[in-house]
Amino acid sequence: MALVAAAVLPGTATPAGSVDIIRYDNPEQAPGFALEDVTGQERSLEDFEGRALVVNFWATWCAPCVRELPALERLHADPDGPATDVVAIAVNQWAVDIEEFLEAREEISLSFTLLPDPDGVATDAWAVGTLPTTFILDAQGRVHYKVVGDPDWDGDEMRERIAGVKQ
Repeated sequence: MALVAAAVLPGTATPAGSVDIIRYDNPEQAPGFALEDVTGQERSLEDFEGRALVVNFWATWCAPCVRELPALERLHADPDGPATDVVAIAVNQWAVDIEEFLEAREEISLSFTLLPDPDGVATDAWAVGTLPTTFILDAQGRVHYKVVGDPDWDGDEMRERIAGVKQ
């Protein structure tokens, strides 16, 4: 799996209901990231080693991204689910953008890690060109799936894929 730098331009969100799932037969190490979360704490990919990880690239202006946030929260918080961590990287956005977004949407409550990527450094390293784009990693930080679009994170298919990378 070769990851090539790409710019995410405003308005490059997937059409509603459009999902493309790429499975990597020979998973490679994820590019990683080193970003401050919305509280100012530095977080990196290594912080999540030992558990399956869902890394979601999103933006507050992206309707499909916003639509999938509650399902990603349920995935993260489900004690009977595939026991995975979720990290959401906000493309070309600052912590204040995320905070204002969440304050304006009281119905959205998120307990997973939110990382602003104001300069797009992580976004470029992961070769994200369309939003939302999500990667499913195993406990060693290897990418097994790239998901472009907003799939049914509450459905059996996605939960089985996540559970499968843990084996």
